[in-house]
Amino acid sequence: MSSPRVMHLIDSGGFYGAERALLNLVAAPGCVEHTVLRLGHKSGDRSRFVQALEMAGVRCHEGVGVHTLIGELRWILKHQRRDRPTHLHCHGYKPTILGILVGRLTGTRVLVTQHGFTNKNHKVRLYNWLSIQACRRSGVDVVCVSEPIRNKYAAHGLALAQLTVVPNAVPATQVSSLTQRLEARSRLHCRPDDFVIGFVGRLSVEKGPDRFVQLVAQLRQRGVPVAARVLGEGPMGLELQRQVGREGIGDDLKFLGFREDAALLLPGFDVVVVPSRTEGVPMTILEAMSASVPVVAFAVGGIPSVVRNHETGCLIEPGCIDKMADAVEALFLDDTQRRLMGEQGREVVEHEFSIAEQVRQYELLYAGAVSTPRVA
Repeated sequence: MSSPRVMHLIDSGGFYGAERALLNLVAAPGCVEHTVLRLGHKSGDRSRFVQALEMAGVRCHEGVGVHTLIGELRWILKHQRRDRPTHLHCHGYKPTILGILVGRLTGTRVLVTQHGFTNKNHKVRLYNWLSIQACRRSGVDVVCVSEPIRNKYAAHGLALAQLTVVPNAVPATQVSSLTQRLEARSRLHCRPDDFVIGFVGRLSVEKGPDRFVQLVAQLRQRGVPVAARVLGEGPMGLELQRQVGREGIGDDLKFLGFREDAALLLPGFDVVVVPSRTEGVPMTILEAMSASVPVVAFAVGGIPSVVRNHETGCLIEPGCIDKMADAVEALFLDDTQRRLMGEQGREVVEHEFSIAEQVRQYELLYAGAVSTPRVA
């Protein structure tokens, strides 16, 4: 049997969790030939995501100038007919709907990965519902990055046989030296002895950056001397700047924008905070744990499947800023506990969230779809 040829469809507006998860998968060694089609591209500039794919030696095509659903459908069909993939692998609600249509038109097998859900407006909620119904009616296999996502699909009527949980994963990294940690702190504009907490992610409602600002304000009121740093960009940027001004914490909290060297900056944090309102399995958590940094996070989505409470970090009742501040303050006061949590987090990632294991599970899914085709 020939090796699978997988064409990935993703509607990408940046270089965030889903993009990083896909990059890790397609760049890893394996027996699958990967191609990526990026929808939603609005200009001729090469995106950071595409540049990273190209550096990894992965073929990628961008739908520059393709602005309508019909246009995107035709564009995907063109590439499908030229490359003849054995599978279409869809990431996101619009790629899922379009991919299932292309699969029906061409007889190509379809696999969907659901990285998480956002509920930021009625339009997105409708698209999420439509993509779930498309999966249910077509009978395609759906990979969920966490048990809560699988449960949501099952609640919408998908058969359990369609649903597989494959967590996100990160590449193995070397343990950071003291020199690397100090260099990271310098890049974060922090002193060597600062207590540094960080938010890493898209500045959008579902990720909760406004809650991070509230947390920093409360820690300051308690007299905890934090140096808070935000790595990321997004639609809430200006609103967050105003919030920082109202709270009077501009000296404590700095916005550093999107950083391509974010992975190198993680060792500079003492704690990474994840105040999300909704999540799958955040790449930020896995990357922080891999860098031996403890995580304080709200217990939403798939986060409890990754963070071991009081072992690799702290799980907090969703939305409770007071309890999140308690946890961060306790870690400020106990550097030995921070170090132990960081070490245990790294061990968990190495043993349970390795790229090699994720690749193995996806290759089994691709092979299973080849040997036992599903009739929609």
